[in-house]
Amino acid sequence: MKLPSPKTILLAALATTGVLGYESVEDAGTLPNLSGKRAPINDAKPPSPPARIARTLAQSESTGTLSTIFPQGHALAGESLGLMEYYAPCHNNGSLAVLFFGISLNGKNILASSNHSATFSIQSPPSRSAATKPRLAMMGTFEIFGDNYPYGDELRKCYLKSHPDAWWTPGSHGEGVHGATWARFDPQTIYFVGGFGGAHYIGYIPIDLYRSAVPKTGSFERFRIEAEK
Repeated sequence: MKLPSPKTILLAALATTGVLGYESVEDAGTLPNLSGKRAPINDAKPPSPPARIARTLAQSESTGTLSTIFPQGHALAGESLGLMEYYAPCHNNGSLAVLFFGISLNGKNILASSNHSATFSIQSPPSRSAATKPRLAMMGTFEIFGDNYPYGDELRKCYLKSHPDAWWTPGSHGEGVHGATWARFDPQTIYFVGGFGGAHYIGYIPIDLYRSAVPKTGSFERFRIEAEK
């Protein structure tokens, strides 16, 4: 009798535990091909609650982890860098308002990328069991406005609602401190982890479903519990 390969055994174990977010070994064997510019979305679209939970999480939080890749020619070329970053949910389509610092390491990596690509990861509020709470990674690109940002003082007011300590915003004291300028992060691929597989959805959320989802106002934790019933 031919024994299954180690890969088949591993996929079976992951699918059974729900780690991959798939129902069977056959589904687990058709993971999205991530070699292209943007990851294709699974054929089986997730139900709307995960998309709304993801939008609500991005709307209710204001800090995340910004991750970039060091460019070719750098001593750390190909290595990743992830640091805490402020953002504000000021755009109705789910894009994020960000203060961009071209002198920072992440800023330099973004500028060195041909399409200004990066990943923004957002975690649920701290709790006793953070591993069971939703989180998401948004892979996308930055639109850097410089001195020609189109949203004017309205964007600064929105950003300061999330970060009243940010006295370094452009327009607060003349020019932005340390070259700070406005930018917009536009997610193009969403990967969502609802908690533990088998009980929560784990997988990609189509970007159109994410953008059209209406975030819930009020307590994020209360909404999450209601959505999972």
